[in-house]
Amino acid sequence: MEKNTTIKELEDKNKCLEELLLIVTHDLRAPVLNIESILNMLNNQDCILDKGKPLFKKTIDQLSLMSNKLRSIHQVVSLKSYVDNKKEEFFFSDIVETIRTEYSQEIEDSKAILNVDFSTMPSVIYDPIQFSTVFCNLISNAIKYRHPEKNLEINIIAKKEKELSVIKVQDNGLGFEINESSNNIFSLFKRMHTHVDGLGVGLHLVHSIVTNNGGKISVKGTEFEIVL
Repeated sequence: MEKNTTIKELEDKNKCLEELLLIVTHDLRAPVLNIESILNMLNNQDCILDKGKPLFKKTIDQLSLMSNKLRSIHQVVSLKSYVDNKKEEFFFSDIVETIRTEYSQEIEDSKAILNVDFSTMPSVIYDPIQFSTVFCNLISNAIKYRHPEKNLEINIIAKKEKELSVIKVQDNGLGFEINESSNNIFSLFKRMHTHVDGLGVGLHLVHSIVTNNGGKISVKGTEFEIVL
């Protein structure tokens, strides 16, 4: 009885902290965006001396970074707080078609080829919004970190392994070298490649969704494996 009470108290405290973080990140973005807007107005009206423009630009860049990080934290906490028990059956083919539509320009630019195999597990019961977020982030990640000297090829396989639903997303991109010094690739704001824009939020979102639903996700090289 005492153990159950302690767990309930911790859950309540976590919920309060999440709600507070949502409020703080939301409310802080407004003044940051306002300051950024004011600085841009000053710059556009030639109110900045030439010798001060390099430092002025760095200030604007840092404000933009702060705004993006606040938005990302708000997005992460919102997703973790999102609860919808109305899970439903949907088909992988529908998710893939949505991805082809949403990322049509990126797929065309990278000349990406999507190979899919859902023959042994065509559908899954899951929260459709969260599952779509998982797939979109993994595909976006593959496009972002594609190999500069290869046409991108993405392989998506869904199948049953010993009564478990397993999804594998593999590509021929740069991949990740996981070692002791790399820490956790799924940590918030963790970036394994810094030559492209990004904050290191997508994989954290994917990991949070999968684990919050009782699943597991792992990565080796250029392959992500999700066990639902």
